[in-house]
Amino acid sequence: MASRSTPHRYLGVLVRTAHLAGVVGVFAAAWRGAPVGLWADLVLLTGAALVADELWRFGLDWLRWTQAWVLLLKLAAFGVLYAADQPVAGLWVAFVLGSFIAHAPGELRHAPIVGASGPCARPKGALTSRPPAPLPGGSR
Repeated sequence: MASRSTPHRYLGVLVRTAHLAGVVGVFAAAWRGAPVGLWADLVLLTGAALVADELWRFGLDWLRWTQAWVLLLKLAAFGVLYAADQPVAGLWVAFVLGSFIAHAPGELRHAPIVGASGPCARPKGALTSRPPAPLPGGSR
């Protein structure tokens, strides 16, 4: 797994924020029945950048974890609803699934669908709670 420097982390926050701004723009346009225009381009570009970052950090292992499968489910659900002329419903489904997995604990995001766990998931059979962190100075 590639480590994340502070500038890389802030760049990720900036890209994620731009992605959410694009989603809001697409939502507003779709709700009013207006063309989504450049908002959709922003969502696709920043979404691709976010996926590329995950693949750069974790390699193809990322495709085994829950967060990748939720992304695929989100895209498929949006595609089906868009094809059924229900773009706003598709956006809602994508928004809810994306928000859920983005704010889920790492244990869930990196839980394996296939293969081994990701870096934030506990191995099967591990304790359900983490031991307390040591106090400064090493005493308890």
